[in-house]
Parts: sequence; C-alpha cells; structure tokens
Amino acid sequence: MIKTNIIRVSPGGLKGFYILGILNYLRNHYIMDNYIYSGASAGAWTSLLMCSKRDNKFVNQFIDSLFVPVSRSKSIEEIQYLFKHKLLDNFDSTDFDFSRLHIGVVTMKDRQVKTQIYTNFTDLSDAIECCMSSSHIPLITGKLVKNYRNHLVFDGGFSSDPYIKSSNYILHIEPNMWTDKKDQKFIVNEFIDNLSMNRNNPVKLYKAGYSDAEKNVHDFALLKKSN
Repeated sequence: MIKTNIIRVSPGGLKGFYILGILNYLRNHYIMDNYIYSGASAGAWTSLLMCSKRDNKFVNQFIDSLFVPVSRSKSIEEIQYLFKHKLLDNFDSTDFDFSRLHIGVVTMKDRQVKTQIYTNFTDLSDAIECCMSSSHIPLITGKLVKNYRNHLVFDGGFSSDPYIKSSNYILHIEPNMWTDKKDQKFIVNEFIDNLSMNRNNPVKLYKAGYSDAEKNVHDFALLKKSN
C-alpha cells in the first residue's frame, strides 16, 4: 500500500534549527501524530523529536532548554553530543513511536556506496546513533571514520535522495522552502555557510522558522488543525 502521509525533512546543517522551528509550529497547531517522518542529517534529529509521544508542553520546554547550552557550544560535533545527552536525560524509548521515523544515511560496505533508509529502531540510543550517523561529516562532526550496523556511514545530505522512495509525500520541509528557488543551485559556499558557528544563531533560526511557518499557513492546508 502506498503511504501518502509522509513528511520529508531535509538536511540543513545549523539551519536545522530553522527546520525545528517550522516543525514545532506544526506540532503545536496541527494534529501530527499520524505522519511518517523521513529525514536526513539535521532533518533526522528534528524528525526524531517529532516522533515523540510526549505532550506539546513537555516538548516545548525541552526545546527551550537547549538554547543556552547550544549557544555556548564551539562546534557542530559538540551540539550533536549535547542533543544526545539531553534526549537521553529527558526521554526514554517508550516516549517515541519509532515506526514513524525513517532516517537516510549514506553507507559504504565492500566498496559499494548507497543510500540506506533505517527505521524501527530498537531503542532511543539506537535512534540517536543513527541520527549521528546521518550527520557524520568526516573531521567536521567527528573522527574520519564512523560505523553504524557494520557499515561505514556518512552524512545523509551527501545523497541526492535520502528519503523514503515515494512521490506521495505531503510536505517537504527545508531551510529555503519560502525563498525564491529560480536558478537556485547547491554551491560549496552555501554548504560551508550552513556549518558556520559564527553565521548561524540557533535561537534566531528557530524563531524565524516558527514565525515563517505561521506566516505561510496556506502551505499546510492539507493538515488537520488541533483544537
């Protein structure tokens, strides 16, 4: 059966905080607990949080608790480990519906490179490890080599299509979703900018994503509003 309730969540480096703002706006204003999330890199982390079964108040408080320590972080690797420990300290495995979470990872085994989509994680630690694998950029977010389930793994953003193989997704969430995309092409400078700790303020990005989602509610017409 073809699934039509898929939300794809793109990579974005530190602009993942903008994506988080969009997704949390949706969580606070729409009924989102029946959607499947297919994400990679920063989109993997935000998708994981969207699959939490905890109430909105708890998730909002958790997100708010991230901003001070994140603002003090010196690298993306440090932010990832902060997310990891914060998630493990505040949630347990029963707080998530892992059947709704699909994470894209670029893998290499026996010299063959392919995009692997992981789901149905054994527990929260396993899901977090997959998020870290989907975010692994050698020597930028960690050591040169990282392994997950007996594969060498790399950032899912290195794949042109790190999502569930379906054209029937209902939304595609990305940092540039409301900018002019005419002649827009991926360039090295944009990639570097997304990873720059100096050019990206997590709190401002989150608030901008939340605000932009509120301004563009017409794009969410297919979603059912919560009371």
